[in-house]
Amino acid sequence: MAPEQYQGRPVDPRADLFSVGVVAFQLLTHELPFAGERPAERQAAAAEGHLRMASSLRPDVSAELDAWIAQALLPRPEDRFQSARAMLVALEQLRSEGLAIATSDDLAEAVQRVQALERDAPKPVIALGATARMRMPRSAS
Repeated sequence: MAPEQYQGRPVDPRADLFSVGVVAFQLLTHELPFAGERPAERQAAAAEGHLRMASSLRPDVSAELDAWIAQALLPRPEDRFQSARAMLVALEQLRSEGLAIATSDDLAEAVQRVQALERDAPKPVIALGATARMRMPRSAS
């Protein structure tokens, strides 16, 4: 959660944008953006602006995307993106500059491809009852 929220100060939508930054960082790195073993340690790091850069964990993350995430995770709300629209515009700018960022259409296409693969993949059938047994589908060979 945003530092101001954790500290019990008033929050506004910029606290949600902080959370978007956390989720973006986690999606890219599978880790939290602020170091610490306990939540209080991570919150202290967030409040002090001690952010780990995504590129330090994943070198293929560009400096521009690092900067976008870093702006979302600034400790002071007035220094972050001021609206979801501003955050989106900045992300779209990165895309227009050539950064490969998936769109909702890309995601929909990926889901459709996985669903098609799942439809065609053999699945074990488990029959439950008095004579419960597991049947494996016949192989195509």
